[in-house]
Amino acid sequence: MRTVLIALLLMLAFAASPAASAPGAPPAADHAIAAWPLDAVPAVVHPFAPPPLPWQSGHRGVDLLGTLAADVRAPIAGTVALAGRIVDRGVVVIVSGRLRISLEPVAPAVAVGDVVRAGQVVGTLEGAASHCPPSTCLHVGLRVDASYHDPLLLMQRHRPVLLARRSRPRQPTRRES
Repeated sequence: MRTVLIALLLMLAFAASPAASAPGAPPAADHAIAAWPLDAVPAVVHPFAPPPLPWQSGHRGVDLLGTLAADVRAPIAGTVALAGRIVDRGVVVIVSGRLRISLEPVAPAVAVGDVVRAGQVVGTLEGAASHCPPSTCLHVGLRVDASYHDPLLLMQRHRPVLLARRSRPRQPTRRES
């Protein structure tokens, strides 16, 4: 149930994104679908594991198996809020309304203030400071306002479930006729 509520919140955040109507922003349709940040659908090496309390340790994102120097794509359309080095790794942060996506370790190919589309290349995957040595992984984090959420909720395709119609139309009761 909680997953459904978070997914609905994310869909509402996309629909109500102020960036969708800002001049120079990507069209609102780009906000509706998230793209995988790597070319192929990658294996999840470390899943999202939030801490029990906000100040405790946890894994506030997912680590996706990648290859060194692979193209890293914007999972969502938005504006680049950060593109540079933090301590020992390259980081790209994309903001769209209430959503904030972080990608690391990435050698940025974009600059702060650039408007990007979902699926657009924003950099290349670095090997240094990877979260899963000796493999190379891309860490993807998602914040909605100040809370962390599982970024896979954006990237996995969920199909709507259609309920079957009754084989015969329901007959009205005496009160309804």
